[in-house]
Amino acid sequence: MDRATKTIALILVVAAALVATAVADDEDQPEKRPLSDTTFKNQVDVTVVNLDVFVRDSDGRPVEGLTAADFRILQDGIEMPISNFAAISPTTREAGSGPGEMGAASPIAATARSRSEPAYVVLHIDNENLDAMDRKRALTQVGSFIEETMVTGVQMMVVSSRRSLQIRQPFTDDPNAVIGALQRAGSESGARIARESERRRIYAGMERWARDAQRIDFADLLNTIDAKVFKAQTQGQIWSYTEEESTVLKDTLDNLHEVVRLVTGLEGRRSIVYVSNGLPMTPGLGLIHEYAKVFWDNSIYARIAQKDYTQEFRALADAANREGVSLYTIDATGLMPLEGFEAGDRYVPEAAASWVTRANLQESLNYMADSTGGLAVLNTNDVTAGLQLIREDLFSYYSIGFSITSNGKDTVHQTKVELPHHPDYGIRYRKWFVDKSLDTRVRERVLQTLVRDLEHNPLDLRLTLGDPAPVTGKRWEVPIRLSIPINSLALEVESGDLVSQIELFFCVRDAEGQGSPTQRREYEIRVPAAQFEPDRVQRYGI
Repeated sequence: MDRATKTIALILVVAAALVATAVADDEDQPEKRPLSDTTFKNQVDVTVVNLDVFVRDSDGRPVEGLTAADFRILQDGIEMPISNFAAISPTTREAGSGPGEMGAASPIAATARSRSEPAYVVLHIDNENLDAMDRKRALTQVGSFIEETMVTGVQMMVVSSRRSLQIRQPFTDDPNAVIGALQRAGSESGARIARESERRRIYAGMERWARDAQRIDFADLLNTIDAKVFKAQTQGQIWSYTEEESTVLKDTLDNLHEVVRLVTGLEGRRSIVYVSNGLPMTPGLGLIHEYAKVFWDNSIYARIAQKDYTQEFRALADAANREGVSLYTIDATGLMPLEGFEAGDRYVPEAAASWVTRANLQESLNYMADSTGGLAVLNTNDVTAGLQLIREDLFSYYSIGFSITSNGKDTVHQTKVELPHHPDYGIRYRKWFVDKSLDTRVRERVLQTLVRDLEHNPLDLRLTLGDPAPVTGKRWEVPIRLSIPINSLALEVESGDLVSQIELFFCVRDAEGQGSPTQRREYEIRVPAAQFEPDRVQRYGI
């Protein structure tokens, strides 16, 4: 095998999942099960929805001792009966073992879930939107969080992004491996320094112009040729900066969507801790606001709607809620003074301009966290306290379940949780969820095999890679053969053949963690009935 072939063989990861009509999902299923014997036609698919609800007191600390009777759950505005309830805490191994839990006579099932339930945490270091000095301070504090959090049942993954996403450390329960990956992630820098330098340059130019305007009649100054030229140049600089910020933001949101996909299908608590200097909900908003104040020109505000990314952030929150993922956002900026208020300044800019810039970067962090039941850690040079609150979320919460009737399609439902008798407590939870179709669940299962080995293979599927061949440039074609035991399939007799319909789902990932969308193909397996021997394992190859 030549060098190129070895590279292909090493980096290719293939995941396949099979869905066949009436396929056996456990070893106790009969070897053959004709369609005529199945009873799926009138089956009603009932889904149990579990919400992780965080209840905190006025100091932000976990509240224990509540029961199912304390909660009220609404789905799409309709109150739902609670079907199962569990209080998770570091001191309570399972629901029903401590005070305030459901008694034996209660119709509500106390689900046996404890702190040993799997918890998956992705540490996302966004180097493209992170200042190097701020990153160093924040990641030092995150290191202690790792050591304290990684107890039994907790696994962490480290990813970094610099326009594209890179998996630094797949899920592991080894804190040393996570800390090492965090150090590697903190060794690179994106282009934020250059963008921030450009923003400050534009801001300083407007500040100098405003100072000059104080010495002469402002109305006369605005009508000069020089003023009109400078105004046009400044507007062009603002739009150029805004376009660059928009491009970076689009890449960042794509990366966050990819991180959500990385935890799709995992059973247990799933959280993403996102570290950055903030993301602009509206790129360039602070400069636009300052321009309007300096030049007395509010017409520039008409351009804001063209650069508003509220819907894109909503789509990200939707994706996270669909997968039951909580987003925790950390602003590494720390405490910052408003710009332009140095002691020697004769020109004092509008305080709102500086505030708008900061609020614009933090609004997105607040939104992502609040919409998914997470937390935003903002305006502090020491994020240790915020990390402690994130840690408590992993081990102290209430799992509340209710049943819904599925319609077989991906359906979005809104949720609302209330504590009618405890208005003084704060509660957090995901605001909506998606009842997933079978197709979606299978796709998620396939994606998960790209980041985590799954030993469950009830159909005994086998994959064999052929010899890779170059196609064009860096593109290679790799033949893949899938082998399926015919005995595991539901077979119908048709014109002297045994026939089964299957659907194959597959995707690939390269060495840097970049994956393809999940593809779906339908196949018909047809075997001559005379050649089928039910007492001997026979395999069919695709």
